[in-house]
Amino acid sequence: MVHVYAVGGNDAQWLFVFGAYTKGEPQTKYNLIRDMAGMIGRLNSSEYAQQGIAGIKDFGIKYKSQSIAPIVIGLLNDIKTQREKLNDAASATAADNAVKAINEAK
Repeated sequence: MVHVYAVGGNDAQWLFVFGAYTKGEPQTKYNLIRDMAGMIGRLNSSEYAQQGIAGIKDFGIKYKSQSIAPIVIGLLNDIKTQREKLNDAASATAADNAVKAINEAK
C-alpha cells in the first residue's frame, strides 16, 4: 500500500507514506526512498516537501559510510528540479542545503 501511494499519491496520502518511511527499518527506507522522492517532487504542500527532504537527508547522513550518499544526493537534486518547476523556492533551497549537509557529514 505504501508503494502504491508513494508512486501515485498526493498530499492526501503523504502522512501515511512519510509515517511508514520514518517507522521503517533501514532496508525499508532504502526500498521506499526512490518512490518517496518522486512523491516529494509532485506534492502541492511545501511543508510536506520539506519534511520529506529532511527525512531523506537524515538517511543520507546516517548511512553515508555505507556509500548511500551518491544515491541520496541524486534524489535530492531531482527533487530540487521538480520543486523549482512548481515555483517552490523554499523546498528547492532545502534540497540544496540537504545535499550540502550530506557532503559535509563525516
